[in-house]
Amino acid sequence: MKFLTPSKLILFGYATLISFLLISIFIFKSNDETIAKDYEKLVSSQSLANLMQQMQVNAKNRSILLSQILYEKDPFIQDELIQQFQIQGNLFITHKLKLSEIGLGLDKLNRLNQLNEVITKNSSRQQRVIVLYLDDKTSESQGLYLEMLPYQRKVISTLSGLSDELRQQASNAQAHYHHITEQDERLSAFLNASLLVSMLFFAIYSFRQSKRTEKKLNDNVSELNTQIEEQQHVNAMDAHILHAVEQSIVLTTRKGEIVRSNPSFELYLKQLRTDLPPSIWQILNQAGLNINREQICFQIDQTGLWQKEIQLGEPFNFYALCEINRFEPTKLISANLLISIKNISALKEAQRAIEKQANYDAITELPNRHSFQQRLAEQTKSSNANFSLIYLDLDDFKNINDRLGHDYGDELLKAVSFRMQNLLLELHLNRFQLSRIGGDEFAILLEDCNKKLKDCSKNLAEQLVDIISQPYNIQEEVVEIGCSIGISIFPEHSQTARQLMRNADLAMYEAKHSGKNCFAFYTEEINQRLEQKNILLQNIESALLKKDFVLHYQPQYNLQTNELIGLEALIRWESEDTCYRPNEFIPFAEENGMIHLIDEYVIKLACRQLHSWQEEGIKVPRIAINISSKQSNPENLINLIDSQIEKYGLNGKSLELEVTEYSLITNIEDKGFKESWLTALHNRGIHIAIDDFGTGYSSLSYLQNLRVDRLKIDRGFINGIITNKESLLITESIIQLAHNVGAKVIAEGVETKEQSQLLINQGCDEAQGYLYNPALPVDKIRPLLNQNSPVNCL
Repeated sequence: MKFLTPSKLILFGYATLISFLLISIFIFKSNDETIAKDYEKLVSSQSLANLMQQMQVNAKNRSILLSQILYEKDPFIQDELIQQFQIQGNLFITHKLKLSEIGLGLDKLNRLNQLNEVITKNSSRQQRVIVLYLDDKTSESQGLYLEMLPYQRKVISTLSGLSDELRQQASNAQAHYHHITEQDERLSAFLNASLLVSMLFFAIYSFRQSKRTEKKLNDNVSELNTQIEEQQHVNAMDAHILHAVEQSIVLTTRKGEIVRSNPSFELYLKQLRTDLPPSIWQILNQAGLNINREQICFQIDQTGLWQKEIQLGEPFNFYALCEINRFEPTKLISANLLISIKNISALKEAQRAIEKQANYDAITELPNRHSFQQRLAEQTKSSNANFSLIYLDLDDFKNINDRLGHDYGDELLKAVSFRMQNLLLELHLNRFQLSRIGGDEFAILLEDCNKKLKDCSKNLAEQLVDIISQPYNIQEEVVEIGCSIGISIFPEHSQTARQLMRNADLAMYEAKHSGKNCFAFYTEEINQRLEQKNILLQNIESALLKKDFVLHYQPQYNLQTNELIGLEALIRWESEDTCYRPNEFIPFAEENGMIHLIDEYVIKLACRQLHSWQEEGIKVPRIAINISSKQSNPENLINLIDSQIEKYGLNGKSLELEVTEYSLITNIEDKGFKESWLTALHNRGIHIAIDDFGTGYSSLSYLQNLRVDRLKIDRGFINGIITNKESLLITESIIQLAHNVGAKVIAEGVETKEQSQLLINQGCDEAQGYLYNPALPVDKIRPLLNQNSPVNCL
């Protein structure tokens, strides 16, 4: 080592250190690449697990929200639930797209793709459920909701399985990543220690040599740093100007002296045509921004930023966002503030458009439900407020939409709103707010007027009914429509916005039930009737769940042989807590959309009982089941009957469906004879009987085209057959008509031998009534079925 000079020795040492560093860098780089790959796998697996879990949560939330929507009575909460429902759907799609972008793996991707069809159909069904429910097709929406539950469970179950697998995968990736990083840390510690020892050795040796050049080196470094800093500030300013050309940008001192600006700001100065010194504070004041320099500088010192929206006057006339940021150079320039002025007129215009869309109806340009609710909430909070809420619904507006189309419907809504607004302006000037709540519903907030508020509201309602009912000329079509109005008064009827709205809505339905095209004030009696209605509704739901409904069976006999030829299944409500008769709860169920549940209950119970009798070896000629005239989903009815026939192995000929003339005519008018659901059932061998024949319709043309097995003469005609000549003639005509079209006739409500004999003389085929047997429970009807012998009633 004697031939090595200190300089050469230092160079040899540095060469050794560089070699050691290069080897270490190579090792570190290799390890970093491995760690980076493992980290990417860890992040990817965690992201996949989180996204899959979010999709599972979104799917569950949509299912829960859909259930809440269907059973929520309050329309405002429904709107909020529907919005949450749509948000969950959008989040589900977003997470699904992110999942595809990250990469799921071939096996899991195949499983998710297999689920896509179910997810798509399930989402479509959910949207369809809401659309049906909003169109007041409650039974259809509930039926579709029940059908889609298995698919929803499948979606959630599959997503849950994938989520568990991905979480386990993420856990494994995390454990592996920790293991790799621990190895890297041990290796780094070893290499760093070795390098440190080597560096200390050569540092001590070269200390004296480096000391001599230290001063000169420091001077050079200082000069170089100054140049770099200068260039960095210049580059930063140039970058600001180049990337913000749409804004006016200027650098100033704290006093406001302009140091540098971009072309946009210079053009701004030319348009301003100012002779003032170039102070930014004076320029901003002249542009219409009244500022306090000390206050602005204090805020900038505290937060680093001051900003404000301003409306510039002549010659600019636009909205702008002015921002002043703290600028902290060191030695290059004396600028302290970075100021930008951005034209935001387009943004403000877009905000106004969005605000209008959110608060005004697109068709009538009236305030919408959201705007009305805000105004109503504000009014109810006022301590001295006195106003009325008038809720208006157009009668049978759906018929106009269906008959003429939605374009006509929209034009009619505009015309109605125009008449109402003109009337309100004439009578009450600015003491009202007219809003379109949705569909064909409007609401009016009428503030205290000169007369008594109730009299004032009554007078307005009368005039609204009058002007709305006058004819409209819509696209060369003369259209007439009425309205039903409900009125509630604050604070007399309620002191909350929601309850006040509900009371007005109840009063409106009271007006509809009173014959439409009229108005009604809210009363406590209306609320009591609603409570009784809700109680009955809950009792029916409870009775269906607890199976409190039972069937009694009334025998039907052949009038010529007195043989038992069938049983009519009649529903009865057997409960210690209730005493409702069928003529009380059946019409109520029809009116409130629950009759299809009762029909399904009766069909299932009758088919199960028929199967039980057949298993016992008891011969039952036929069971007749009444189907409500309000049956809203015939396809579900057909599927239900098919499933019961298949489940119990029944013959279709052992069943008979009794329908009213109303449901028969409605179905034929909607579908035609060939597509009628009654035709579809008849083709399965099921008997069709027309109940209460002759009481509702005079058109009998359907009997020539639709196969009907029986006509049932209403008990009202049978009661008067002995004493009333018209009843006798009607009964005789029905019998002749039925025989002419190949149908049999059954008389119901036969109570005397004279009635029975007269029906026999007229050629009536069958009968039922108290003369033979009343409706009997199962245990009392069984002996009659076992005996199955003729009865002697004459």
